[in-house]
Amino acid sequence: MGTLIGRPEPPDRFINRMISEHCVVVFAKTHCPYSQMAKDIFKLLQVPIKAIDIDLRSDGDSIQETLKTMTRVRTVTYIGIRRIFYRRSLDTVKPLGFSGETEIG
Repeated sequence: MGTLIGRPEPPDRFINRMISEHCVVVFAKTHCPYSQMAKDIFKLLQVPIKAIDIDLRSDGDSIQETLKTMTRVRTVTYIGIRRIFYRRSLDTVKPLGFSGETEIG
């Protein structure tokens, strides 16, 4: 978590910084199968991503609330590709021909 003079970085600033610094950002949860699916498809395509497992962060709830406000979607997975957010991981992976039924490994 970034800090500004000893204070935690506000979630909106953190999110905007991540999507500015990385071409593909996946805001995920470790227990979510859709989050894993999104990570797996980018790995399969050999696309480098910045994965942020918000459930492992102390400010994860604030990040998710901010993402909800930004995207109007309550649930993970949030995927930002070149500063455009996709509402759910399936919005991104289904057009690529990945149904979630294929094993990657």
